[in-house]
Amino acid sequence: GGRCGRNPERQPQTSSSARPTFCKAHTHSTMMSGAISKGATPVVRAAQVQRTAAPLGAAFSPVQGKKVAVRAMKSSTRTRKHKVQVVRAVAAPDLPDISLENDADSLTKSMLKHFQYTLGEDPATIASSPSEAYRALAYTVSERLAANFKKTQDHFVKTDKKYGYYLSMEFLQGRALLNAIENLKLEPEVKEALAKVGYTMEEMVQAELDMALGNGGLGRLAACFLDSMATLNLPMFGYGILYNY
Repeated sequence: GGRCGRNPERQPQTSSSARPTFCKAHTHSTMMSGAISKGATPVVRAAQVQRTAAPLGAAFSPVQGKKVAVRAMKSSTRTRKHKVQVVRAVAAPDLPDISLENDADSLTKSMLKHFQYTLGEDPATIASSPSEAYRALAYTVSERLAANFKKTQDHFVKTDKKYGYYLSMEFLQGRALLNAIENLKLEPEVKEALAKVGYTMEEMVQAELDMALGNGGLGRLAACFLDSMATLNLPMFGYGILYNY
């Protein structure tokens, strides 16, 4: 008996102004406008009741169309064996600007920051540690690539583009650092930043190891396909295999 498998005579009573609430097994998006049950204090009014374990994420407010953060909260309200899970929409906080600058001084500071705090090295030794200096530079470039990647994905989602996927067992990408710097149009700035810590671009390029994700011509062909897709601004991804050697 009953949608939740319980005796309907034992269902909790709701107020006349409240819409019925259902069990978590089949509740999708019931809007609550009154008390949850007779004698119980509602945790959140006009809240959205969803399926259990709603993830933390983002949603758009149905009232103002503004993006809000959605936080899953377990309701402390219990009516007999009936448990209601409430999802509360919380306005996204005003966050400080964390955009990255691309001038030589900012790149030098980013390198030193990663050298000390990401790699745990003494900044005074950066001139005598080429491998760690390369890694610090790689982290610095990666941050700026991530910012552009996020903008690209947001654009493709907003314009509702279809994605293409290229599957290959091998991707002979080669060395990525110089290619990434050139794509970001930061080669002059990076050269100046490296000179401030005692390195040249050539030294950093030589410090990078080849990824060598394969050993055949098809792997190099797959890498060329990826470069062509990026050049043509196509929303595509390359998928390979993860293996240990």
